[in-house]
Amino acid sequence: AKGLPNVAIIGLTHTTDPLGYVTNFTFPGAREALAAARAPRRDTTFRYTVFAQDLPPRQGGPPILDADRYAAMAGEYPAANLTYPHDYAVLVSCGPFATLEPGQSLEFEVAFVVADQPDSLRANLQSALLLHRGARMNMQPDTARPGLYSQGATGMNGHEVCYEPPVGLEFSYDPHCPEKLIYDRAYYPLPSRFPPTTPYEVTYRHGQCVWTDFDCDACTGLDGRETAIRWYLPEPSPPQPLVRITAGDRTVRVEWDDLPEILMEARIIPGGAWRFWGYRVYRLDDWRRSSLLPETTRWQTLGTFAVDTSSGAHPLSTVLDASVDYDSIAYERKHHPVGRYRFVDDDVRDGFDYHYVVTSIASRPIILGGVPQTELLESPFRTVFRERVTPQHGARPDLSQVRVVPNPFRAGAEWDRAPVSGDALTRHLDFFGLPRARCQIRIYTLAGDFVVGIEHDGRTGDGQASWDLISRNGQDVVSGVYLFTVDSDLGHKVGRFVVIR
Repeated sequence: AKGLPNVAIIGLTHTTDPLGYVTNFTFPGAREALAAARAPRRDTTFRYTVFAQDLPPRQGGPPILDADRYAAMAGEYPAANLTYPHDYAVLVSCGPFATLEPGQSLEFEVAFVVADQPDSLRANLQSALLLHRGARMNMQPDTARPGLYSQGATGMNGHEVCYEPPVGLEFSYDPHCPEKLIYDRAYYPLPSRFPPTTPYEVTYRHGQCVWTDFDCDACTGLDGRETAIRWYLPEPSPPQPLVRITAGDRTVRVEWDDLPEILMEARIIPGGAWRFWGYRVYRLDDWRRSSLLPETTRWQTLGTFAVDTSSGAHPLSTVLDASVDYDSIAYERKHHPVGRYRFVDDDVRDGFDYHYVVTSIASRPIILGGVPQTELLESPFRTVFRERVTPQHGARPDLSQVRVVPNPFRAGAEWDRAPVSGDALTRHLDFFGLPRARCQIRIYTLAGDFVVGIEHDGRTGDGQASWDLISRNGQDVVSGVYLFTVDSDLGHKVGRFVVIR
């Protein structure tokens, strides 16, 4: 229809297995290692099939039977003719994968891309691939010399992966792939004698990883850039730190690492004259589950923490946890993990959804009209709806404080989210003040009819349990007065609440 956006979906990556590159079977166990490969060696297995929702199966419509669905995933099922307008659906399949043993899992990632014009859609698809590929950073100190094919620690000289085989698999192999001395003559100078006079054979076993050039080229694992940062392209903006958000009882703890400081002080990102300045913490109180990130004007600034407090920022030391030790060295600087900085937000309510973003800020000196000034550059907002956190009422030592919120329930609660396709029942009332123990909540009508039972485990400190107002028979409950009981090893509690629909 005219005016609607153009949309597409594209596969980005899936589980890969470097064992697929094993080709030299002169080494003990190499043939068995290749046979144990669970997945393709590269991202090459995405397939797209379009079906028309209003057409019957095998005439362009989607498959219904399981056998037909498997055939569709393999690309062996009739697809729709795209010449005519229909309500189309796209099947994205990924595979085949060699084996999937009990307890094993496979992962794949796709991007959903939107644009206002078909030409823009093609450009956006390409941008999605580039962003997902991201940038490779040299985060580990390099001890090997460039150009020496037999040195590969920390991703040098074509060694693209530090590989650790799964439990139960042990084999021998040459991690340096001397064949590349022929394939990549432009990068690797030939040794005085060929083949090399020093043979290499390393035993691969579970519990240790070996830097290996499985794909036998210098394009991957080049110059020690061993760490991939997804969804980032080198551009003049500082990176976001790694963040951990933990919800408690009327409190949320926001923690992050100091990677942006390392990259800025090493002049890697954003480069040039930019230096690290500080961090800013934001909170969003109401994201109504639209697909777009809410505009920045809806985000509340909770605090700015900087090394330069002349502009009114709080000192960075106020959120610094000096007890967190560094975990690695990057660019000759100590990197501290998530927890290096900590901000506690106690202006939140139990049962409500919140989102948090931590940005990093870079600064550089400039001259405007002959006056020295400081220019600030802030990292972009990046978050998704599923990263919301919900503070929960803390567990209590007994049942004396158990209560229902809200009471009465009037057709909805302030914390209810807007219903969306696939998740229509977003309303709930909650039981607060549950004990620090296993307990069972039972809800009855005034006539004594059993409505529903809820199991809750408060031993970890969670003293809040939700009910979606659906009976054990799958029906909406009607307006009225309801009784509840809570039973645990710590005692017995009886109460009542009101539902007004």
